Amino acid sequence: MFNRLHKYLVPTYESASTRRFALARVDNIRACSMPALEWCKAMTGQTKCSVNEKIRLLRKAMEWQTEIMLETILGHGVDNHLLGLRQIALTHGKELPNIFKDPSYMESNRFRLSTSQVPTTMDAFMCYGAVVPNGYGAAYNPHPDNIVVVISCWRTNPNNNASKFAEMLDSAFTEMRELVLSNPQLAKQPSNEPVEWSIAKSLGADVGLNVTG
Repeated sequence: MFNRLHKYLVPTYESASTRRFALARVDNIRACSMPALEWCKAMTGQTKCSVNEKIRLLRKAMEWQTEIMLETILGHGVDNHLLGLRQIALTHGKELPNIFKDPSYMESNRFRLSTSQVPTTMDAFMCYGAVVPNGYGAAYNPHPDNIVVVISCWRTNPNNNASKFAEMLDSAFTEMRELVLSNPQLAKQPSNEPVEWSIAKSLGADVGLNVTG
């Protein structure tokens, strides 16, 4: 929805549990990807394509997201690793390596979209604030027939608009439903992307996806 509202993607924080490891808590699923951007452009009309191509791009984005998620929860995420190296340098009074001073690295850690699934069978919700002044927080509780979402942002930033964000999210959910129902069989077919499930598959993880109409 950030792309629809602001016309571009941003560094996104999505919590991934790493509690299968001793003393671990969470790492970050890097949800901002090229497949996600391709699909967003198709859905917002920035790229002209057929309905079936939009479905294929959706599947591709979903499968890349699944790959990133599986690799992260299996201990192969990049954020905790880099944070550990940064903190080691600071703890020992060392000069920070150049990577941590690089503008690209610094920008990649300004999470203008912070999301997390907080599932419960009750029709309840929780929320948390945006982590940067020009960002949004998006907590969501998925149910079989609906999704409860809470959007937050800082009112001190004139470019933020939580109400508009929520309206566009609601509209996008409807569009996605209509898209999948337009060709349910195609929506269930894998996109064969990424071509290699490098880490997750090698560790025996099930990387299949099921879409039900």
